[in-house]
Amino acid sequence: WCGQSPASIRALLTMGYPENKIKYYRGGMNAWKSLGLTTK
Repeated sequence: WCGQSPASIRALLTMGYPENKIKYYRGGMNAWKSLGLTTK
């Protein structure tokens, strides 16, 4: 997981970004890539 994610999410919410549009993958980039998912 990325330590910046919670701070980024809080900042988005503070700026009025809709909560239902925020997606957070808890496994982090390494887990994402190990599953063969794309990053582009």
